[in-house]
Amino acid sequence: MIKVPDGTDPVAAMALACAGPTLVHALERRPVKLGETVIVQGSGPVGLAAAAMARLSGAARVIIVGGPKHRLDLAARCGIGDIHIDITAGAPDAAMAEASAGPEHEPMPRWVPRAIGLALVGFLLLGVLNWLFFRVKDLLVMLLVSLFLSFALEPAVNWLSSRGIRRGAATGLVFVGLLASVVVFLGALGTLVVQEVSDFVDEAPAYVEDLEIQINDTFGTDLNSDDLVASLTEADGPVSDFATRYAGNAVSIGLRAVGVLFQMLTIGLFTFYLVADGPRFRRVICSFLPPERQLTVLRNWELAIQKTGGYIYSRALLAGLSAVATFAFLEIIGVPYALALAIWVGLVSQFVPVVGTYLAGAFPVIIAVLDDPVDGLWVLGFIVVYQQIENY
Repeated sequence: MIKVPDGTDPVAAMALACAGPTLVHALERRPVKLGETVIVQGSGPVGLAAAAMARLSGAARVIIVGGPKHRLDLAARCGIGDIHIDITAGAPDAAMAEASAGPEHEPMPRWVPRAIGLALVGFLLLGVLNWLFFRVKDLLVMLLVSLFLSFALEPAVNWLSSRGIRRGAATGLVFVGLLASVVVFLGALGTLVVQEVSDFVDEAPAYVEDLEIQINDTFGTDLNSDDLVASLTEADGPVSDFATRYAGNAVSIGLRAVGVLFQMLTIGLFTFYLVADGPRFRRVICSFLPPERQLTVLRNWELAIQKTGGYIYSRALLAGLSAVATFAFLEIIGVPYALALAIWVGLVSQFVPVVGTYLAGAFPVIIAVLDDPVDGLWVLGFIVVYQQIENY
């Protein structure tokens, strides 16, 4: 006898009752597996009972194939089957094949292959851009430096152009003035360094003798500077070994110097073009932008030029005042190389950020201490007082 669980639809219960022991024997011989798909052919009482029994046994899907439409509708209303196929006028084999094929899978959305393709192309493009960046990063740095220098020099070129000088000639005059300033600065410092090195070399024997006397008197030793110099300058001594080891670096240093010179010339060329053809260059850049954006870009570009130029020229003015004041003070107390030290203090203190003030003041203090320790204290006091006045 078939037991009908509580809550079973009356129609399903009636179908189970009509099926009789034959269906029970079939299901016991081949039990339904949990989650299985069961196909029942025919929608008569036995078919409906089989579908109901399969549903109660844990089948995931019950497919009823064949039978009149009113019976299929009855099975659908009773919730016995999931899929009902009417094959009264068709081929049962085709319907069975269709039913046994399982649920139809939805086709892949059309945008999925396109999204995958775009992701692959984007990844490839990112790799190419990364490779290009590391290949041309030096050029990009030079372009950025040139752009900054053009911002700093263009106000002076604009001022000369407004007084009737052609823009190319005005740019050339500004570059000549800048180059002359750099040459004067490097020449003054070069003279100072060469003179100091020469004086140190000339006085080195006296320094060594004084040091020898102080060590012997303090520690009771018997050092001989001549023996020390001879041991250092032997063919297999430390000096010869050092020279032999690092002689090969002279070529690499020379190549690096040539590379730096080439980079400086490249920056100068880019800067000259950006300044001389600045207005036309800006028009070309803005031509690629929408009309409503062009005015904003041009206004911000001009503002950047004005701010950068104003900063550079204000710093140059402060550097000039600092150099004049430092030169006057060093001349008064008699510190040697007053002009070179004054130029150093003026430029380094104004154009080197954060540590520029300390670097600028340390050099003249050291030179003054070597000449006279008291003068070193005077120079230190002057630099501290002047910086307080300038910052105020």
